[in-house]
Amino acid sequence: MLSDLLMTLNPGHGPVWSGSWPRGRIEPNRRIYDFELVYFSCGEGRVVTEKGTFHCVGGSAILIPPGMTHCTIADTAVERWCIHFDWYSDCRAHREAPLIFVYADDSGEYRPELAAAVPELPSGLDFPLFRRRVPRKLPERIHRHFQIYPDSPGRRLERKGILLEILGLLFQESAEEHAPAEGKHPNRTFFRTKNRIDGAFCDPDLSVALLAEEACVTPNHLSRVFKRELGISPLDYLLARRLEHASKLLRGSVMTVREIAFACGFHDPNYFIRVYRKRTGAPPGASRT
Repeated sequence: MLSDLLMTLNPGHGPVWSGSWPRGRIEPNRRIYDFELVYFSCGEGRVVTEKGTFHCVGGSAILIPPGMTHCTIADTAVERWCIHFDWYSDCRAHREAPLIFVYADDSGEYRPELAAAVPELPSGLDFPLFRRRVPRKLPERIHRHFQIYPDSPGRRLERKGILLEILGLLFQESAEEHAPAEGKHPNRTFFRTKNRIDGAFCDPDLSVALLAEEACVTPNHLSRVFKRELGISPLDYLLARRLEHASKLLRGSVMTVREIAFACGFHDPNYFIRVYRKRTGAPPGASRT
């Protein structure tokens, strides 16, 4: 029973974060060590997970469990409020890890032994737990949770109490709040290929044909997968990662434009200049600081 499950809660707190993302931002694939509650206060975006893609609007919330590969895409400018916690105060990463998550393209490996335990949910519920529209009281309780600085036993208890209220509201049962993922489908090909691009976009030999061959699918199928999840083709995503890296080098290094083009995986510096100007509206030299 859900009520029995909620009675076993003794949550421990992890980090909290709130802020805005610009339209078009694509988060690197990552895995977390605890639970993350993400509330979208405004804007539209998608949370892509191994179990499906969840389309979020202002007023949506999703509860992501430990170990699940996922990423968030901002379809418009979005504002998000994120609360990390564990179910039973058992997440070792809260005490032993420098960060509560591991990006798929990081050199460090995900360590399952540091992760929080995942409770078994009653029939009909599953993680990620998605609510397209949360109860009206929930945003106010989230804001209050962020306002409490746990600098005393009383404030720590108050903060824990508010977290319990938030979870109680999240688990309220109604037909509207039990909205399923739209387009629920396995995302293994997408995540595997996105990981490959994130980790090797500077390789000049990396191409859509090679990515499709490694994923054992056709280039057309791979393009459909990426357009379904990101709204862009794998080639556009590969170019976006290369240009993002080029912008960092232009601002923070003394390398020439030609050297930066080669360092970012472009065979032809002139092609790099044309693509950079087309995507940013200015030549690479304009990004120099």
